[in-house]
Amino acid sequence: GDSYERRNRAAEVGALDCVLAAMKTHPNSPHVQEMAFVAVQNICFGQDAAGADRRKLAVDVGAIEQSTALALNCPAVFLYCYILQ
Repeated sequence: GDSYERRNRAAEVGALDCVLAAMKTHPNSPHVQEMAFVAVQNICFGQDAAGADRRKLAVDVGAIEQSTALALNCPAVFLYCYILQ
């Protein structure tokens, strides 16, 4: 529905790049890391036709590497975000 359209639009205009840039710029800010991680999850969420494309885009722009950095730099925030899934 409408939320998938918003997710697609966010991915199309480069929101994932911006979110990951914020994570890289503020590696020691648990709040930025948490909110950015949740934003990536929200954009990637869904079993709609474009959901797999959004998840692939997240991988392509470095979400896995940034999540790994989050796990190493802010393990409590990473664990909290992981539990929210």
